[in-house]
Amino acid sequence: MTALRPELAQLVNPTPPLGATCRAPHGASLDGGAEPLPHELAGACSCGLVSRGTSVTPTIPSTPGPFGLDAAEWEARDAVLKVWRECRSWAHRERARRARADGDRTRQVWHEQRASALTEPYVSRRDGCGQRRHVRAWCASCGTVHHYAVGCGLGHWCEVCHSRRKKRTRKKLLEGIARAEREGRYAWSRGPRRPYTEPRSNLLTLTIRNTGDAVRDRETITQGWKRLRAWLAKRGLRRVPFVLAWEVTDGTAGVPHVHAHAAVVWPYIPTRELGAAWVRATEGAAEMQGADLRPMSPAKASDYAAKYATKGCDPAIVSRETWVAWVRASATKRSWTTSRGLLTRDDAFKNRPPCCATVLGEWGGTEIRRGPIPDAGSTLPTGPPVSRETAREP
Repeated sequence: MTALRPELAQLVNPTPPLGATCRAPHGASLDGGAEPLPHELAGACSCGLVSRGTSVTPTIPSTPGPFGLDAAEWEARDAVLKVWRECRSWAHRERARRARADGDRTRQVWHEQRASALTEPYVSRRDGCGQRRHVRAWCASCGTVHHYAVGCGLGHWCEVCHSRRKKRTRKKLLEGIARAEREGRYAWSRGPRRPYTEPRSNLLTLTIRNTGDAVRDRETITQGWKRLRAWLAKRGLRRVPFVLAWEVTDGTAGVPHVHAHAAVVWPYIPTRELGAAWVRATEGAAEMQGADLRPMSPAKASDYAAKYATKGCDPAIVSRETWVAWVRASATKRSWTTSRGLLTRDDAFKNRPPCCATVLGEWGGTEIRRGPIPDAGSTLPTGPPVSRETAREP
C-alpha cells in the first residue's frame, strides 16, 4: 500500500470522541485548513479494495442492485469514504454545538442534519428514497396543500433520482447553451461579421495518456483546461460559455481512462492549432489528437453534456478496479461544471402550483416533514422550488 502523508497516520485509528475540548482530526478543522485528498483518506482504510494496483475481493454476499451495484459494491463505497465522512461529520457537529451556544436554531438544525446524513450508509439512504421525508407546500392563491417526496439524492446510484436529475440537468443545460449561442450570434451580427468568426455550439472531448492514476489524470485535465482557456483569452475569446462533464472508461492494460467532454460556444478554430494548444496546456501529457472538436446543435450538445454529467461510473460497464479508482478520484468533487452566468436561478421559480397554474399562482410557503407522504394531496415528479421566505401556514 502506498505510504500516506505523515499527518494522515492518525486517521487509521477511529475518530476521536466528540466534545468541546477534543481536537479536530485533519480534514475536519473548523478554521478551513487544508484537507487531505479523498484517495489518500481511502488508502488509510482497510476496506479490501484496490489500492495502487493491489486488488482484494471482499467476501460479502452479493444481492443485485441498481446500475449493476450489488451489496458488496455498496459496502465498498461506504468503506472508501468512511474516514472522510467521519471527519466531515465531526466538523458539522462542532458547528452545531457553536450554533446552539449562540442561539442560532436554524444553523444548528442544518449542521445536525448534515452530520446525521454523513454517518448514514449509502445503501440505507437509497432504500429510504422518497419514504422518509416529504415537502409540504401550499398555494398562496387558494391555500391548497401539496406533498412532494424527497429523494435520497444519490443520482449516480438510485434509478429514480438518476432519472429526475438527468431530465432537470438536460433542461438547464439546453436553456443555457441555447441562450449563450443566441446571444453570441446576435453580438456577432452587430459587428463587422468577419468570416469564420460566428460563434456556434460544439462538443469538445479532452483526453490525455493514461497513467493508471485516476486522481492525477483528472487533475492534469483540470489544469490543462484552465491553461487552454487562458490561451483562448489571448486569441480574443474571453469568457467562453462552456459545460464540462467527466467520464471514465476502461483503458488499455486495465487502467482507467479519464477524459472530459465540454459543450462550448465559440467560433471556428483550426483543429491543428487547438490540438497543439492542448498539448502545451497539459505539458506534454496529451497528444495532438487529444482535443476532438465536433460542431453540434445546442440541443444535441446539451444532451451529450447532460448524459456525461449524470452518467457516473457503472460497475456493470467498467471493471471493478476502474470503478474504485474513479470513486476515490471523484469523491467530494463536482461531476460537471459550467462557466459563470451560463445557468440562471430564475428558471427554478417557473414551477407553479398545479391548482392555480393557469392564473399565475405562487407558492405561499414550504416546510420539510419527516415520515411518509399522507394519502391526501397531489404529487408531481419534481417538487416545488423551496423558498427561504417564511409564510403563514394555511
